[in-house]
Amino acid sequence: MRSSRRLDVTEDAEDDLRSILEYTLATWGERQRDVYAARIDLALDELIQHPYWGRPRDDLSPGLRSRLVEKHVVYYRVDDDVVTITRILHEKMDAASHLRP
Repeated sequence: MRSSRRLDVTEDAEDDLRSILEYTLATWGERQRDVYAARIDLALDELIQHPYWGRPRDDLSPGLRSRLVEKHVVYYRVDDDVVTITRILHEKMDAASHLRP
């Protein structure tokens, strides 16, 4: 059954994804960039269907959740009809310093 939720991606998250894919292209080439983009897209689709599979991250901000995708962490919030992607950060980054309250 298809979810009635929709995906909303913040400008910060769009910038994160653009940077990730540009770095991947420059470092590992077009094929790997396409593979990585597909993995991230699949993870975002899965969040629409199963948004509570992600880890609660109330330690960073109330209501925030996260999902690991390869070497990056997708930070998001769930409302009744929207999953909002707030950031996509490398797993080694200090998330607290990159997430807005």
